[in-house]
Amino acid sequence: MRFRFRLQKALDFAHMRERRKQNQINSSQQREKILIHYLEQSRSQVRNSLKRLSADPVSPIVTILYQAIEVANEDGKRLEGTLAEERAAQVKLKGELIRLVMRRKALEALKEKRYADHRLAERRHEQKILDEVSNVGWQRAQEESEQDE
Repeated sequence: MRFRFRLQKALDFAHMRERRKQNQINSSQQREKILIHYLEQSRSQVRNSLKRLSADPVSPIVTILYQAIEVANEDGKRLEGTLAEERAAQVKLKGELIRLVMRRKALEALKEKRYADHRLAERRHEQKILDEVSNVGWQRAQEESEQDE
């Protein structure tokens, strides 16, 4: 008798959903790294512009530098907002992944339990057959000993 777990498709589906969720988390982490890189570039641009302003405050490009600082600051605020949203999305995805992992582990535990029950039932069936065979052999031996007498 071969063991067949009736919820195997559900377990396979749980594995697939878990992998998909992990891929989403990985993509989100990559986007976060890119956002952090752009945010650092924006902050670096502000620092460079401020250094140029402090080095030559009467330069004719002062207004251009102030505009560059303002644009970089706006970009930085926008990137910080996007970064915060991305991190919030990661927290949500990780929560969903934890829920999916728990469901998968529950299905795996159920599969193991049912497999153990299956093995126990098989052993009992085999033992029953052995008992019947030995009982038949014993009865034959008894019959032969009665005929010899």
